[in-house]
Amino acid sequence: MLRRRRVTSPASEPPFQVVDSWVSAEAVRDAPQVAEPVTGPGGYLDRIEEAGHGPLTWREYGRSRLPVREEAALLDISPESPVLELMWAGTSHSSGRVVEVTVRVIPADRVELVADLTRHDTAQWPVSPINKRD
Repeated sequence: MLRRRRVTSPASEPPFQVVDSWVSAEAVRDAPQVAEPVTGPGGYLDRIEEAGHGPLTWREYGRSRLPVREEAALLDISPESPVLELMWAGTSHSSGRVVEVTVRVIPADRVELVADLTRHDTAQWPVSPINKRD
């Protein structure tokens, strides 16, 4: 298992996020360039896909929590300041196994989540009310 850690931020701003990616031994074996500091155009995910695991698919998990001491120090925040943790698990198209997991930790006051929600094509409108009011 390979761990890649990045602390990123816009130029001249405080640290925005801590990003840890864990790449499976299988993916590192198939795409050894993922262990290099510079993985080339498209980054380490492209190298994993090019090595026969693409296209990757992801499942995302999110939660809020307090940071661990190391995260608070890296992000220059109080240990009592909540963070948003977003975790993505990337699954290989060829093997069906998870080959990479990425965890982003972002101070909660520096992020906004936005999602477009669309009804499925089978949804019918208008619908009759379940309870009619008199």
